[in-house]
Amino acid sequence: MLPAIRRLSAGFKPRRSELVSRKGNGVRAMSAAASPPAAFDGEMAVLYQRLFDQHLHKNGPWAMMLKEVKAALPSGTGTVLDLACGPGEPGAMVAKALPGAHVTLSDYSGDMVEKARARVAGLGNATVVQADAFNMTGMPSDHFDVVTCCYGE
Repeated sequence: MLPAIRRLSAGFKPRRSELVSRKGNGVRAMSAAASPPAAFDGEMAVLYQRLFDQHLHKNGPWAMMLKEVKAALPSGTGTVLDLACGPGEPGAMVAKALPGAHVTLSDYSGDMVEKARARVAGLGNATVVQADAFNMTGMPSDHFDVVTCCYGE
């Protein structure tokens, strides 16, 4: 199953679609509980980049996520938020495949944001922001049609 997000915080709701993973009888969703900040900077950002690059094959998680986003946006237009985007996937893949959609990629780590910006450079329909997925007060409510999150916890 695809990891994804169901509810982020009070007041934030995707408009049309939510991608959720089901594990056993439960639904996996992010918690609003306090947690220590992620430390995906420096050497960890380089290692994470290698991991992400290995997921680019046709049966990998990025292709699976892209398939789900396309199903949620059959017209190929809409707004997508990719939380905890790391070095920019699957958000970059979604932006390339759906040029009529706008994809916002976000990550807490400054190093990951730099890598994501490099990955989407030249794509007019992708924006990268540094943001904390556990504090979405800066994101507009009811703005995104689809919210994805592969490895953020």
